[in-house]
Amino acid sequence: MDANARVTELERTFVPPPRLSSSRPRSVELTAGGRVLTVVAVAIFGVAIAVGIGMSRAAGRDANQYRALVERGVMTTAYVTRLWQGGDDEGRRVRYRFTVDDRSYDAQTQVSSARRRTLTVGSPIDVRYVPDDPRINRVGPTPRRGMPLWAPYVVATGIAAIGVLCLFGINRQRRLLSEGRAAPALVTALKTQRGTHGEKHRSITYDFPLMSGAVASGKSSTSSKPPAVGSVICIIYDPECPKRNKAYPFDLVRPAA
Repeated sequence: MDANARVTELERTFVPPPRLSSSRPRSVELTAGGRVLTVVAVAIFGVAIAVGIGMSRAAGRDANQYRALVERGVMTTAYVTRLWQGGDDEGRRVRYRFTVDDRSYDAQTQVSSARRRTLTVGSPIDVRYVPDDPRINRVGPTPRRGMPLWAPYVVATGIAAIGVLCLFGINRQRRLLSEGRAAPALVTALKTQRGTHGEKHRSITYDFPLMSGAVASGKSSTSSKPPAVGSVICIIYDPECPKRNKAYPFDLVRPAA
C-alpha cells in the first residue's frame, strides 16, 4: 500500500478525540500558555504606552531646548574636566565646566572620535548656552537637534506590534480550533533545528486526507517528545484553506470543557 492510499485509508477508521467530535464552531478556551501570552501582550501594550509617553516628553523637551539655543543662545568658553577611556561610545564622553555670572555649570556630552583625540583635561571648548538657563547648553556653535518628534510614535508602534503578534497567534489558533476539521495525519518527517542560543526547535511534516479524497501535506511545531515518523496523529485543518493546519492539541487554546 503506497503512502497516499494509506493516508486515505486512515480517514475511514479515524475517530477524533472526544472534544473534537462536537459540531462546529466549537467553544474554545485558552490554555495556561495562552493565558500567559495574553498577559504578556497586555504588558507589552503597557510598555508601549509608557515608552511613547516618556519619549514624547523627551522629544518635546529636546525641541524646546534646541529652539531656545538657536534663538537666544550665546557662546562662551568651557574647559574639559574629565575624559573617559575606551574605544566605544563611552570613550567619546567628555565632561566640561563653564562659568556664567560667577556660577559654575558642569555638563557632559559625546564628541566624535577625531575630536576626542585632540582633547585633554583642561582643553578649552566652545559652548553655546541659554542665558536665562545655562543648564541648557551644547558643545559647538551650532546645536544639534535632539530626538525627532516622530520617533516616539515609531518606537511605541514597534513595541505594540509585538503585542499584536502575540494576540494574532492566539486568535489564529482559536479560529482554526473553532472552525477547523479534525483529520488523521501520517507523520512523514521530523526536523530539529538549533536556535541562536542553542535551544532546540522541533517540527514534524505530515500528510492528511481532505474531504475531496485528495491528500495534503502540512508542517507543525512539536514538543520535546515528538511522534515517530510513520505514526498517526490528529491534526486540525481549515476546509476552505487546507494550508492552514496544525497538529492537535494546540499550545494556546483547547476545546472548552
